[in-house]
Formats: sequence, structure tokens, C-alpha cells
Amino acid sequence: MDLILAIIQLLPSPDTLVGKYLFLLISLYIILWGLLAHFSAKSTLMPYDAMAYVVIDRFNMKFSKVKILGKITPRYQPLLLSPVYKGMNDVTVEKELLKPVQQ
Repeated sequence: MDLILAIIQLLPSPDTLVGKYLFLLISLYIILWGLLAHFSAKSTLMPYDAMAYVVIDRFNMKFSKVKILGKITPRYQPLLLSPVYKGMNDVTVEKELLKPVQQ
């Protein structure tokens, strides 16, 4: 962060509209390269998103199935963990999930 502040202090302050647009274009170009490096590195912003890549590598599953399971699993987690507890009365489960879908 100190390096960025030092570089900013070296540059003149843009007083004209042309100077401000020039700084805007330079900053967009820097952001573009940062995003390009981020996406090509296959890194994610949150550990929850990185979990999908770990599951894909470990279990040889498709990315779409892993993402769908990652979204559905937290809703069924209390139901899956219910044998650990004394009984179903100790676990909060959404009742809509236990009912069959009406068509």
C-alpha cells in the first residue's frame, strides 16, 4: 500500500477534464489486468467458492453438479445431522422441505 501512495504522490494532480479522463483510463487498465490475473489463477474471493474446486478435484464431479449440491446441502444439513442429536425434536428443519412437491 505504501508503494501505491508513493506512486500517486509522484504523479501530478489532474486539474483538467482531459487529465481526469486520462487517469480514469489508466485506472481501468490496471483493474483490467488485476481481474485477468485473478481469473486466470483460478482463485476465488471466498473460501466457500474454493470448496467447489476441491470437491471437483477430489471426487471427479462436474462443476455444475458441485455448485448445485453446494447450494442445496445447507438446507438439508439439519436433517442429515439429526442422528447425531437425541431426536428430531432437537433439530430445526424447514417443514416445506419434508413435504412432497405438489404439481
